[in-house]
Amino acid sequence: MEAVTAFIEGPGCLLIVWGMLRAKPWRYTAILLVSLGQFYGDVLYFGTCIHGGIMRHTRPEFIYFWFYFVIVNGVWLVVPMACMVHAANKINNAISGTGLKKQA
Repeated sequence: MEAVTAFIEGPGCLLIVWGMLRAKPWRYTAILLVSLGQFYGDVLYFGTCIHGGIMRHTRPEFIYFWFYFVIVNGVWLVVPMACMVHAANKINNAISGTGLKKQA
């Protein structure tokens, strides 16, 4: 999963920035795809830790577990989800407005 993050999602983020600066219409699709990859990677990380036993994969200190393992990694669930919702709304709004004519 780290190779996907480094070689696909990393350049994908740069592509998103370029698309946002140039107001490219495909930027929302790119945001959706990269965010989905980030979300999947974090779910996979949490899932393997929970499956193998959380204490085998983390240190037992209270601060380390709650701050690093839960909060810091939890951010990588919340932010991509917010980006996916935003991008999906923009895509849905664009699709629903396609081909509609205003009634007089």
